[in-house]
Amino acid sequence: MIRILIADRLQAKTIDLLNEISEFEIIEKPDLTSAQLQEEIKNADALIISGSMPLSEEILNQGGDLKLIVRSSGASGPIDSAAAQGKNIEIRTAVGHNTAQLGNKMEETIEIDVIAILKEFFNV
Repeated sequence: MIRILIADRLQAKTIDLLNEISEFEIIEKPDLTSAQLQEEIKNADALIISGSMPLSEEILNQGGDLKLIVRSSGASGPIDSAAAQGKNIEIRTAVGHNTAQLGNKMEETIEIDVIAILKEFFNV
């Protein structure tokens, strides 16, 4: 089972689609503090994150099985890319297929990209 930690607020439709993928175990934990994320990340294979929470070396060092970080927007907080690279954690950003779209339609497009990135990375 591939454990996907969602530390972001994704649309219910996106969560439903992720839950339909039998290889994925979805753990929703939006609004985590840095200390909570540090604890939750320990057993995750992938992390979906957005917002302003930075992913420091200290947090990434707790990600024992972490293989992939998916930013659900280009406006995500800073990620210590050197620490991620040192732990062989890949970082990808979902930007949507058509960045000219706005509002909910743009959110849906980005979230579809999140799903596509996860499926492609884990080959499911």
